[in-house]
Amino acid sequence: MIRAAIIGACLALAVAGCGGGSSGSSAGDLVGPSWTISDYDFNGGLKPVISGSTTNLTFGDDGTVSGTAGCNTFHGSYTLDGDNLKIGPLAATQKFCADPAGVMDQEHAVMSALEKATLVAVAGSGFKLNDDGGSTMVELAGS
Repeated sequence: MIRAAIIGACLALAVAGCGGGSSGSSAGDLVGPSWTISDYDFNGGLKPVISGSTTNLTFGDDGTVSGTAGCNTFHGSYTLDGDNLKIGPLAATQKFCADPAGVMDQEHAVMSALEKATLVAVAGSGFKLNDDGGSTMVELAGS
């Protein structure tokens, strides 16, 4: 009887460990690796980054964030408490890039979207950075 109960408990834990599709990721997994910015909020809708532009983001374990939004590099601070996120203020280098077309508008929009993000949500192998209303500000994919 006890043996059957132990086996049943072990099976229940094994099934629960499968997670029903959960990747086991959490907002804390955001810290450390470099992420590719794949999409960003542009005038209330998600827009993919411009082909040929380099976009990435790294959250350091020291509370700093850095990356590039297509032309200039940026850096700033962040706090992460559970799924709650606060980024900024962000500062960037000041060079002008004409190629690819629209990259300066993208850069401004990405940095603005990052500063509006307040919540982290796991999305497949990446993350969505959302605002308080649940709108996605930035989507991140593994580099």
